[in-house]
Parts: sequence; C-alpha cells; structure tokens
Amino acid sequence: TLVDETCICCDEAQEVNVVHVARYAAHDGNYRALLPQSPMTLPTPVSYNSPMKAASPKPKVSWGNTSVANNKHEPIRSALSPQRSALSPHRGARHIEAALHSEREDFHIASEPKELVEAPFESWEGILDLLESGSIALVRGSWLQANARVGRAMPSRQEIPDAAAAAAAAAAFWRPDDLRSAPRRPHVIAVSYAWLSEGHADPEGRHFRYLSDLLSSYSDHINRAEGECQLAVYLDWCSMYQEPRSSDQQRSYEAALSSIDVLFSHHSTQVWQLPTVLPGQEPYSNRAWPFAHNALASLSGKSKVILNLEGVDPANVSWNQIWLERRICNPPQPPDEVATTLKDKWSPRAQDQALLESMYRKAYESFVANVVRYDCSNSGWADKECGALCRTLPQCQNLRVLDLQGNQLGQPAATVLIKLLPSLDKLEELDVSNNRIPENSVSELEESWNRLNKPSRSLYLRPQRSVSRPDMRLNDVMEGLPSVPGGEHIRGDPPSVSGGGEEVRGDTPSQSPPPGPVVDTYIEEPHLTLMPGEPR
Repeated sequence: TLVDETCICCDEAQEVNVVHVARYAAHDGNYRALLPQSPMTLPTPVSYNSPMKAASPKPKVSWGNTSVANNKHEPIRSALSPQRSALSPHRGARHIEAALHSEREDFHIASEPKELVEAPFESWEGILDLLESGSIALVRGSWLQANARVGRAMPSRQEIPDAAAAAAAAAAFWRPDDLRSAPRRPHVIAVSYAWLSEGHADPEGRHFRYLSDLLSSYSDHINRAEGECQLAVYLDWCSMYQEPRSSDQQRSYEAALSSIDVLFSHHSTQVWQLPTVLPGQEPYSNRAWPFAHNALASLSGKSKVILNLEGVDPANVSWNQIWLERRICNPPQPPDEVATTLKDKWSPRAQDQALLESMYRKAYESFVANVVRYDCSNSGWADKECGALCRTLPQCQNLRVLDLQGNQLGQPAATVLIKLLPSLDKLEELDVSNNRIPENSVSELEESWNRLNKPSRSLYLRPQRSVSRPDMRLNDVMEGLPSVPGGEHIRGDPPSVSGGGEEVRGDTPSQSPPPGPVVDTYIEEPHLTLMPGEPR
C-alpha cells in the first residue's frame, strides 16, 4: 500500500495499492497525482540490474513521514519518484510493471551514488554565469512589448539604459540576482532571425513589433496555464553591444560571441525562428548565423523547444496549435558536416564561418561528452533522421537512455542500430516501440541487445505499427556513419532472411510474418503536445 487516496482507476475511496498505481501510470502517465506532496528521498540509488541479498538489518528509507524497510517494493517507490522519472512519464509505469513482475525479494543498494557532471547546456547556473559576465544581456519581455507598442525601431544595447540608471535598467534587463530571487524561473527565449539591413538589424521595427505580438500572446497563454509568467529574451541587437563600440564594449562583444552557444543549446531555453526577410534579400535558410543557431538548438533533441514562427498570426492561432504544427526536432550534426554546410551559407563577414564552426564544435564536444539521456520520441523521424543521429551516437560514451519511440523508423534504421549497439557500452535503456520496424528486425535487435548482456527489462520493442516500404535504401541511411565495431559488415545493402527463407534487401519491402491478414498492432492514441506548464 502506497497512498490512502481515492483510486483514480475505479473511483473508490480505498488504500491505493501498487497495481492501481501501475494501471493508472500506464494509462495516463500522470502517476504523481497519487503521491504524497513530499517525494521519498533515497539515501543511495538503487541498482535494478544487480540482484544481491542486502545485509541485515535492511536499510531504512523515508516515504512521506513514514520510515519503512527497503524490500521488493523499493524499486516501485523509486520509479514513482520524479527525480528518477524525469525523462518521460511513461518511464515510471514501465519500472512499476517490471517491479510487479519481479520475483526478487531484495535489491542491491549501490555503495556510492553516481555523480554526473552538468554541462553548461544543462545547468541553470550556465545561464546565470553568462549574465554575471556582462557580455550578454537578457531583455525583459514586458519591456520589449512596451517599447514596440510606441512604434520605435529596435534599440541596440547601448540605447537601452544601462546600470548607471538602476531603475530603468532593472525594467529593461534581467540581472542575475533578479533571476535567482524570482519566485519562478522566467521562460528564456533565444530569437533567431535575419537582419534586415547591414547597419541595423531592424531599422523599421518589423521584427520588433512582430516579436512583441508573439510575446504578448505567449504570455497570455502561459498566464492562463501557470499563473503569472515572466519572459527573458535574447535578441542579439538588444542583448549585445553593437557598432560603434568602445574598447570595453568591444571586449564584451567578443566574449559574447564565444558564449552564444550556451543560450541556443541550453535545455531550459526556447528558440524562436523569425525567417521573414525583405524582397531581394538573402533567404533566412541560406544565412550562416541562423543555420548555426538551429544546429546548436538541435543538439538537445526533443528536450529542446524550436519553433518556426514564419507567418504565424498570434491573434488568430492558439499556442497549442503552434506547438503542434510549428515545433521542429532535428538530429544533431557532426562538426565536419556543419563546417561543410557553412561554406555554402551567406554571411556579411568573412571571419564568421570560422567563428561559427569553432562555436559549434565546442558545443558539440560538450554535448557528446555529457549527454546521458537522449529523447527524440514522437518527432516524426524516419530512417534518414535515424541515420543522421547514428553518426553522432558512437561518440556519446556516457549515453544511458535512448528514446526513439513513436517515430517512422523501419528496417534500415533497425539494422544501423543493431550494428551500433556494441559501441554504446553504457547504454542501459532503448525504446524503439511504436515505429514501423518489421518483426524479423525486432527479433534481431532483441538478440543483439541480449548478446551484449544489457538489461532485458529496459528494452522496449513492441508494439510496432503496420510495416510499410522503407523510405530509404540502407546505403543512404549508412552514408557518413563512422567506423564502429562490426561496421565493415554494414556497408552496402546486406541481405537478411525473412521467416520464409527469402532474401530481403535493405531497399525492398519487408516480408510480413506468418500468413494471415496484416493487422496494425499499434493503437493510435490521441496525442497532444503541451505548452510548458499546460495542465494535462
């Protein structure tokens, strides 16, 4: 028994047991509603994969105000802890189900907790440190809205009152102490847009007014969902010193150029794309700086919010709709690919290419060295995107969780993953359910996982949607893949054998399993992507 509460599954007032919690978690994922306000605190993490008899007496853990012996129900409570289920609400349900079916009476208590290094793109302190340096300023959304309404052009940072006018500066910029003392963290938005002239980013205030309308609409939406919401905006013309600059301002500007990657790759920031340009100007998609912004933002997978807001009328479109239709999730790109693409992009200064290449390489190296969980579930990815991701995965030597569920992956993607598994030593959890992987490839992936002695309870393969023709040849998916153990066997389109013994190549439709009608075992549930703070 975990909680004395009204059971959400059967609407009866009773002691809610683990079966009810598991059933509710699997149904909706919002299992925390059943928990006490104070989550359990574990003195040391639990290892689910190394069963050992704990020494007597058994350690005590705190559950609310009650101290209980740590026995086989411990992993259930641990799975329900928000700290252990931060990646996906469904993760808690899976651990509960695994614990319910486990026959082990005791679980090994790790001698020391695992210590993970927080990268600048993960820690909130990374943003605070950026503001402490003074090289970049975050503008208050309320100040931007108020100044755009009066019809003025977008002001540069020098034109915005600085620290000399304390009251005015407090109204315009976020200071580090303001962020630390705020009751709730503001929503940080990094704006990627095209400059509309060489000497001024927005001389007529077009971007300024449009951004103001978007911020106003977004604030209203979040206020209804979360209560009072504040916005902190990075807008380069307002956030960095512009020409002409003093010597101090020049040093600040140069420091800012080396730190922009933190804002665009940080998990806690959103990236808003404003691609509109004037007739005859270089398109947004062909410019070096916007390309670098979006490449940096794509490092974080689905945990990063990237919105293409071109042509959106915030007065007539809800933010729920914007969230569903305009959100972008692209796989990370290796630095050499970014460097090659930058050569074909337009930039007003010749030195920008080297600067952007160096900036991205630094962010990419930090990402691959520190990423532990990578979530790209329900992102609309097909074999091409999976192939692009697999060019980065071998370098992610600390990766423990990879979530690819709910995409359009087929046999080519599964083949690539099978060959990459030996290079991912620390990978403990893989989810490729609800894709379009044929059963023979599912079985091969399962065999490869088990052959590497990885925890079988952390591999999620089924159900799969009905299998259709692969969208790409295996050769195309493998293009650019780095050398990995066994990599020599996956160049070209290797044959695999279906259950009937017929050779199936990577560029041909998968053969259906045993005779009978083709049934789509995937049940499409209503899917709603929520804005930050939106009640379920």
